[in-house]
Formats: sequence, C-alpha cells, structure tokens
Amino acid sequence: MKQVHLKLKMLLCLVTAFVLIATQVAISQPTINNSAGPAPQLYNAPSEPIANVTVTPEQKTSISIYPNPATNNIVIQSSTTMHLVVIIDMLGKTIKQFQPDQFQSKINLDGLAPGRYFISIQQAENTEPVIRSFVKV
Repeated sequence: MKQVHLKLKMLLCLVTAFVLIATQVAISQPTINNSAGPAPQLYNAPSEPIANVTVTPEQKTSISIYPNPATNNIVIQSSTTMHLVVIIDMLGKTIKQFQPDQFQSKINLDGLAPGRYFISIQQAENTEPVIRSFVKV
C-alpha cells in the first residue's frame, strides 16, 4: 500500500508540473529575436520652417540646348540675355568663347572632334554660370 501511495504522489507531482508548464506556455508572451538590433526611430519633422529660401532671377532662368546630340550646329536658347558662352572639352580646355548678348544663339560646331563637351552660360556679369553638356557626333 505504501508503494501505491508513493507512486500516486509521484504521478500527482508529474501532472502538477505538466499543468504548470502547459499553463505558463499558454500565458507567456512570444519573444521576438531581433538580431539586427533595435528598431529604427522615426524622425518627426518640425512643423515650423527651418530656413527661408529666396530665388534670385538667375535661378529662375531656363536654358535649352538643341539638338543634342548635334552634328553641325547647336542652338542655345535662354529665358534671359546671355552675356558669355564658353565651350569646354572634357579635359577642361576652352574651345570657343563668345559674347552673344541675346536670348538665342546658333553655334557652328565645325572643327570640333566627336565627343562630349561642356557649355558654360553666364546670364549677366559677375553671376555664376550655368553649366550644361552636349554631344558632338
């Protein structure tokens, strides 16, 4: 009888342990293995402006160069008068330079080797030039 009693106690302990383990597994929250590190924090942008930006007349100008690629001539068209136009090769050497003082200028490309060129267009004296590129074929 003593052995049966011991076996029942052991069985009761095992069942209790099993119930406790099963209950803990059911209640516990799942864990997330985040091996990549903490989640990134989102940036909340300030609602007030951080800088006032003004656009000068030189920044509003539009410049078109066509055709691109070109064979014999290119046309430069600007929304403001062009003061100085400079054609520069890929090595930085000035190839042609002239002062059109008008809104549109046609440039003869005879004598230029095929390749890519930069064109620097200055709208007014003492202003930053606008740089574009074109291809001579």
